[in-house]
Amino acid sequence: MTYPTSMTELTDSVPSSGAAATTTLGNATYQHATWHRSAAAEVEAISADLITARGSYASMAARVAKLPVSLFNLYADIATTHTDGTFDDLQSVTIAAGQLSANGDRLAGRWVAQLVGHATATRQVKMMFGGTAVHDTTAYVSAAGNGCYIWDFEVIRVSSSVVRISINGGNPAYTALSNLPFSGGGYSQVTGLTLANTQVLKFVAAATGTGAASGDITGRSLNVTYFPAP
Repeated sequence: MTYPTSMTELTDSVPSSGAAATTTLGNATYQHATWHRSAAAEVEAISADLITARGSYASMAARVAKLPVSLFNLYADIATTHTDGTFDDLQSVTIAAGQLSANGDRLAGRWVAQLVGHATATRQVKMMFGGTAVHDTTAYVSAAGNGCYIWDFEVIRVSSSVVRISINGGNPAYTALSNLPFSGGGYSQVTGLTLANTQVLKFVAAATGTGAASGDITGRSLNVTYFPAP
């Protein structure tokens, strides 16, 4: 038996009423032939209407290919453990080889973390892409109490070896005189990449100085979405 391979072939194998004797099954009786043909014809009609309204199957597939895709949604807490200035990996993801395959392909996401404020211990946080630090708070003292980092970022492909990265968000305040988070923002262009290979996107943090303790900085979440070039 040959099964239909498209919507328009649904009625091909269903004999019309009274046509049983002309089929390869001879005089077989098709009790549901009329119903099956009617139902299949309705599905074909609906399919034709959809194609007319939305375009061909190929054009519909092309539209679907341009939809954004959620790649990562991390929410497990990961905290610093060192107190000597060594950077600990917090949230880290590996971008699949060739994910950014066309110029204009981009990644967008948000990273959230919290820190324990201290009058003397320093904190430092970096965003890394492909082994390069693309945003760095540098070491600073946050004496205003506990605070949070909320960073929104975008990574866009310029060529097979170059991406441009922008980031914007809030960082815990420096001092008690500045009890609101200060805004952090930056732009960086990373060259020398091979985007046909995997790339690691991660956030690292370090705590050091008198009073530094394990768990001073805790990454809370990271989400990354892929947007194909228009």
